[in-house]
Amino acid sequence: MTRTTQAMVCLALIIAICSSAFAFPKLGKSDEDKEESNATVDISLLETSSLVLISNASWATINLMEATVLIFEAIGNKEKAEELSIGVEILKNNPEDEDSLKKYMGETNNAVEELNEMEDLESNLSTAVTFNVASAFLSLGCAIYFDNNALETAKLIVDDSKTALKETPKTKLKEIKRIKAISESAMFLSSNIPVQLKGIASVSTNIVNLAKTRGVELPSQDQIDEKSKGMIKG
Repeated sequence: MTRTTQAMVCLALIIAICSSAFAFPKLGKSDEDKEESNATVDISLLETSSLVLISNASWATINLMEATVLIFEAIGNKEKAEELSIGVEILKNNPEDEDSLKKYMGETNNAVEELNEMEDLESNLSTAVTFNVASAFLSLGCAIYFDNNALETAKLIVDDSKTALKETPKTKLKEIKRIKAISESAMFLSSNIPVQLKGIASVSTNIVNLAKTRGVELPSQDQIDEKSKGMIKG
C-alpha cells in the first residue's frame, strides 16, 4: 500500500464512528436497587457519568488544541499558538471543569474555523518552522475518538435525565436541580461536539493532503486507538 493510499484509508477510518467498546458507568439502577424504589435512574450514577462525559469531551478538545498549536506554529502565528497552549494546560489540570471546557471548546472551534478558511495549508507554512505532520494527525485522530465517544454518551445522559425528571417528585427540588444541571451539560455537548467533528474533518483533509505532498507516513488507526485508550476515563 502506498503512503498516499495509507493516508486516505487512515482518514476514512478516524472520521468513521468509532466501533470500539468503551467502559462507562451504567446510568440505570441495579436490579437490587430497583426492588427498593420505583425509580430506574440513580442520580448519583448520572452525576458520575456526567463527569466522565465532561472529562472525555475535554480530552477531545485538548487533543484538537494540541494539533492546532502545531499548525499555528507552523504557519508562523505564535500568538495564537501560545493562547491555545494555555488552554491545553488548563484543561489538562482539571478536565472535569465544565466551565473551562465550554470556554476552550468555543475558542478551539473558532481556531479550527480560522484554519479551515485557508485554501491551502502547504502555501501558508513558514519555511523557518519544522512541522510534525504525523503528530498533528495523531492528535486529530484522538480528538475524533474522544468526540465520537462523548457524543454517544451525551445522548444517553439526555435520555436518562428526562426519565429521572419524570420519576422525581416535584417536591424534591434539590434532586430536580441536580438532574437539570446534568441534562443541560449533556445537551450542550450534544449540540457542540458535531460542530467540532465537522471542523476536525476539514483540518484532517488538509493534513492528509500535506502528508501526500511531503511523502509522510501518517499514524495508523491502531496507533490512534492505543494513544486514546491510554487517556480515556471510565
